[in-house]
Amino acid sequence: RAEARLIDSVPTDLPVQCVTCPPACSPLSGKFVFTCSEEKLYFYDTLYQSSSKKITTVAVSSQNIIRLPNKSVVGHNIHDTSFSPNGILLQSCGEDNTVVVHDVRRFDRPLFVLEHEYMSGVHGVACQWSSDSRFLVSGADDCTIRLWDVGRGNGGKARHSASTSYTNLEERLGFMDTEVNLIKHNQSGAICALSLSTLSDMVVAGTNTGRIVVHGMQSFE
Repeated sequence: RAEARLIDSVPTDLPVQCVTCPPACSPLSGKFVFTCSEEKLYFYDTLYQSSSKKITTVAVSSQNIIRLPNKSVVGHNIHDTSFSPNGILLQSCGEDNTVVVHDVRRFDRPLFVLEHEYMSGVHGVACQWSSDSRFLVSGADDCTIRLWDVGRGNGGKARHSASTSYTNLEERLGFMDTEVNLIKHNQSGAICALSLSTLSDMVVAGTNTGRIVVHGMQSFE
């Protein structure tokens, strides 16, 4: 019979919102990530030695990412995170209806910032990776489901405000035009849960009005 034993206990100043572990193939294998509804990711090293730090942090400050103008009143307080199946990407969903995607091999700047309209709701963003790590599907309080091609996003068109100019894509932080499909659910309500099929050809969403909606998705080459 397997028995559980307490290995460690870590106090936090705020309630923990989520805990996630990377797949074994990830460069972060041996660590897990947790969040406390702050603009911060916490990394716990399960293999730490006395000479190393057990917990490290990465700031995901809303001051350092470009978001829609109406989001200035709310921060990217993270309520959910998940790793892509290949272990290379990590998404953080914030209360600002923004999804920030990181390359776990470098946290100096976000890889993508994916936007939903901010509706001052309480559900935030729900996310799901495709099995091949190419797509990320998200749903939010703006009653939309959005499919993002993060696997090909590096070749996407930069999108930014007219008041800001950039001479080189690598010099900026912010949006990437990776959205490849948009489903509007104005009659069904805010999206609070969703899942993407193994072949990325079907998305199932749950809404705050008590409805399950199923959509077939077009294929993308």
